[in-house]
Amino acid sequence: GEASSAIARHVLEPGDINLEHMAEELADVQIMIDQLLVLSPMLKHHFERQKYKKIKRQIRRMVEDARLNVD
Repeated sequence: GEASSAIARHVLEPGDINLEHMAEELADVQIMIDQLLVLSPMLKHHFERQKYKKIKRQIRRMVEDARLNVD
């Protein structure tokens, strides 16, 4: 929740202070994710698989969007 709020503040009011706060909150999120992945090897497997699927899906969307904008 804190990360979402920090992102929203930065989007609404870009600047060094909000950027720094957003980076701080995202670092907390990353640390929590890293801790969970260390504690559960099976979670790490599923997490990496889901991340890969989502990246592939986003790339497909970007390619499709590029095609639509060229035509």
